[in-house]
Amino acid sequence: MKYVSILYFAIALMLPGCGKQNKQSAQLFRTDVAPISHRLPELGELSSVFWSSESISKDSFLSPPVIEQTYRLRGFAYLSKERFAELVSPYEWQTMSNGWKPSLTVTNEELKFAQWWRSDAFTKKIKPAKFPGDLYLSTNQAIVFFDFEVN
Repeated sequence: MKYVSILYFAIALMLPGCGKQNKQSAQLFRTDVAPISHRLPELGELSSVFWSSESISKDSFLSPPVIEQTYRLRGFAYLSKERFAELVSPYEWQTMSNGWKPSLTVTNEELKFAQWWRSDAFTKKIKPAKFPGDLYLSTNQAIVFFDFEVN
């Protein structure tokens, strides 16, 4: 009976955290170019960027502590028309399906009309292999959408 009481006590201690969802604060967007230029130097000089960072490393009671945080970077890199033309021409591109949209919610009206394409060769050349993720290109607006992980 003593062990059953201890078991019930242990379960009671764990229950308050079960079923609760953490309320995330509103998504903050950044416009500093340097962190993106540093990680994607092959894009060349960027006109501007609009991006967010989210920690995807999670500490838990049952796993060892996270030593090095992993972040997911998502955003838009705006290129000059000249650099855009240089980047597009050497690769074969596949159009994304009509309903495909970047996995970053923004209210920028110009992105509503973006036509998105991707190229495995482009992604391999531009994004370092140590960063899992993908790159997409809007052919009518000289924008690269990036979605990758860094630590």
